[in-house]
Amino acid sequence: MEKHVTVVGVLHIVYAAFRMVLAAVLFAVLVSLGPIFKFLFRIGAVDPGEIPVDLWNILPVILFIVIVVLFVVGLLGILGGLGVMKHREWARLLVIVLSFFYLARIPLGTLLGIYSLWVLLNDETIRTFTQVPSAPVTNP
Repeated sequence: MEKHVTVVGVLHIVYAAFRMVLAAVLFAVLVSLGPIFKFLFRIGAVDPGEIPVDLWNILPVILFIVIVVLFVVGLLGILGGLGVMKHREWARLLVIVLSFFYLARIPLGTLLGIYSLWVLLNDETIRTFTQVPSAPVTNP
């Protein structure tokens, strides 16, 4: 089961890294949203009167919220993956919670969630994570 725990940690780090890259791309879109629309207005591709004013006001807010959520979940995934590979109980619980949320992200998130839950809820894995490391024996 040790290899499966390591694989779960690596997969969560990789999956979270992709989320953080997506957050960076969306941030670039958010920053360039104004210039993009100004260009589209200038060339006549979009008429400013066709876009509701409420959309202009709410779109940056929605994008910012999505970026923050993607970044925070990505950061938690990386921390959880690293912690799982170091056999930290808090990381096992964090990755279990993240895995439940990943189940709704068809198809890759679902596969990662099922695999992570199978590995981290296994009795052998639970015993491994809850064992208190023994102190090294020193001879006087």
